[in-house]
Amino acid sequence: MLKSILLFLSSSKKLQKIVLNWRIARKFALRFVAGETIDDAIEAVIRLNNNGFYATIDFLGEQTFSETDAQNSTREIMHLLEKIKLSKIEANVSIKLSQIGLLLGEEFCKNAE
Repeated sequence: MLKSILLFLSSSKKLQKIVLNWRIARKFALRFVAGETIDDAIEAVIRLNNNGFYATIDFLGEQTFSETDAQNSTREIMHLLEKIKLSKIEANVSIKLSQIGLLLGEEFCKNAE
């Protein structure tokens, strides 16, 4: 039940805007989120790698409900993988099938670009 509530809240653009502009909530979120951009995440992983840690980077967004959103998520994940390769950092990416289109159909998800 809690997972469902958190997933619903995470999909709300209005709530995201409130949290990002609310200082206490932002401070709490930044403890778990490396940043708002891929470059922020890469910099955070470089610091972790320098201290002997590996990392998993998660492009936020658990589910997509339109083909456009799934395609955008897929492109962002592919861009993230390319940045990891170019940066030569020790990291992997958490890919959620629901994020790249599984809820839109198995064939769509298999052929996502």
